[in-house]
Amino acid sequence: MTQLLQHKLQHKLQHRLRHKHLVPVWLLLYLSFLSGMMLGTTVGMAERMATGAVNSAQPVANSVSPVAAPAAAPAVAASPVAASPAVTPADSGELAASQTVQAAEATPDFSGIDPTWIHIPAIEVNTHVIQLGLNADGTLQVPEDFARAGWWMGGARPGEPEAAVVVGHFDSTSGPAAFYRLRELQPGDEIQIMDPTEQAVRFKVERLQQVPKDAFPTDAVYGKTPEPTLRLITCAGRFDYRTRHYQDNLIVFASFINKVVKE
Repeated sequence: MTQLLQHKLQHKLQHRLRHKHLVPVWLLLYLSFLSGMMLGTTVGMAERMATGAVNSAQPVANSVSPVAAPAAAPAVAASPVAASPAVTPADSGELAASQTVQAAEATPDFSGIDPTWIHIPAIEVNTHVIQLGLNADGTLQVPEDFARAGWWMGGARPGEPEAAVVVGHFDSTSGPAAFYRLRELQPGDEIQIMDPTEQAVRFKVERLQQVPKDAFPTDAVYGKTPEPTLRLITCAGRFDYRTRHYQDNLIVFASFINKVVKE
């Protein structure tokens, strides 16, 4: 509207000048006033547009900050990592396994089992285990079946602290018996004792000792131990035809490895 009015007034002024008419003073003042108003409006709009451009740029600048921040975050998070060895995905399985072993060593399962089976892979022993008590004279009973082994139930159960004792015959009138090859065991060979639920306690051979029966090391065999241990006993040495017995005993001393629970 203002531009149209100005245009009409200018046109009228030019028309009067062409016809040599005088322009009133008030008209000149009015035109000057209108020109000033338009100039101020134009400048104000330009300033607002410039300010709006700056303000509209701030959210864009601010929106960049969250994107840039994660780049700095690892530098902060790296401090705890620097204090411990770096773990890669390839190592995670090894670490988990290591932690499992450490936990097992820290809190081993020392609960015993009721033995019903013995397996010794190195000498191919794989036979039943029965329960044994004491004879009237205080000596340990032996299995009636020469093909089976026997566990002394007056001692520790396999897997409990102290020594579990399992005995077996060396031979019979018909040939080799359950523990005939016991003398072939070597340190490090594994012995497995199992129960009816197929839980297994694993031991490893530490040493073998042959002793005369009249000098049997009772304390070494039946004495207390802080961890589960295993003693296997059979006959050895010369056979006395008068008494119909062997003169020596062969003792296998074995230490605890772990307990395996069937899932």
